[in-house]
Amino acid sequence: QKRADTDLERAGAAERDGARAVAAIEAEQAELERRRAAADQELGRRKLARKAAERAAAVARRRVGDAQAAVEATDTDGEIATGRADRKRVRGAQSGA
Repeated sequence: QKRADTDLERAGAAERDGARAVAAIEAEQAELERRRAAADQELGRRKLARKAAERAAAVARRRVGDAQAAVEATDTDGEIATGRADRKRVRGAQSGA
């Protein structure tokens, strides 16, 4: 009888220990799931930011291309108007030409 009671007590303690271990693992799992959801949200924000940066870079490249085209359109004698051609005019005016 006494031995059976001792075995029963040990089995009950083992069951409680197991239940506590399961509860701890479930709490850890819930925390990991919360952290994963937060990481997924952050990843989504970072993807959107990257896409916005890509769009901004494309717009900037387009604007640079437009500016280069405008400069080339004002090109005189094969020189950029604000470059050597202007210097040539200044030198000519200084020499009395």
